[in-house]
Amino acid sequence: MRFDDDLIDNSKSAIETLITAGMSVGHSPHVPPHRPVRKQENQLTEEDFQLAKRRISGSMAASSGGLTAAFESLAGGGLSAKNMM
Repeated sequence: MRFDDDLIDNSKSAIETLITAGMSVGHSPHVPPHRPVRKQENQLTEEDFQLAKRRISGSMAASSGGLTAAFESLAGGGLSAKNMM
């Protein structure tokens, strides 16, 4: 097994990495690593923002309509959809 590059890099820098069920941690040396498809910022939907918010906060409960005040305050603080996905 070959560990994924992000885990190797984090390990070299002594950075803790949260792994949840379904995430890739490695692959067979004869199989290329999984590369997630990333959307461009102008292609992100409201659903993408809500999913990112749930992943970051650890909550599986959907919030009600529109961007929440919490996300809007993060976006105002320099956090953009581009560096969340």
